[in-house]
Amino acid sequence: MSGIVHAWNSQCLFGASVIPGIACSRACLKNQSWILEEDMFVSDLRDCVECLSYEEYEQQIQNVMCSGLDNEIQLYMRESKDRWSTDYPCTLSILIKGRQAVVNYFSEGNEEMSASIGDLDREDDVRWQIGENDYSVAGYQILSLEKTMQCALQFFWRQDKPACIAWEAL
Repeated sequence: MSGIVHAWNSQCLFGASVIPGIACSRACLKNQSWILEEDMFVSDLRDCVECLSYEEYEQQIQNVMCSGLDNEIQLYMRESKDRWSTDYPCTLSILIKGRQAVVNYFSEGNEEMSASIGDLDREDDVRWQIGENDYSVAGYQILSLEKTMQCALQFFWRQDKPACIAWEAL
């Protein structure tokens, strides 16, 4: 991942980007570290951590995803895009079961809701028990943890639906 971080650090400054699909509208480079204009939160079944930099955000997500525990993660900012607080911030929701995951995207105010698309050849439905919750997951929505990590890292930059995977409307 450090190669990706280096590319972003060297090419993405103060709201401009030369990387297609990524605009750094909410972070600035300060002392070789990406600092958010607002705080990003990584919330899972055990804790909610406020991340003040890209590095802190990336490390927290890696810690949660690589813990080996089934988990439900919510990634979001405290403030809405128009700077007013909202009851339903733009959120990336990740269900992790073993080495597999499903990603759901909810726009601010839940106006747009989408689910990840992984292998369209899978026609099975899977039941996942995560924490105290029982989920029914369509097999074709399941992603690898590596692809899920790409989505989570892309979400940091714009809080839009990540472009690294295909999506279906919910």
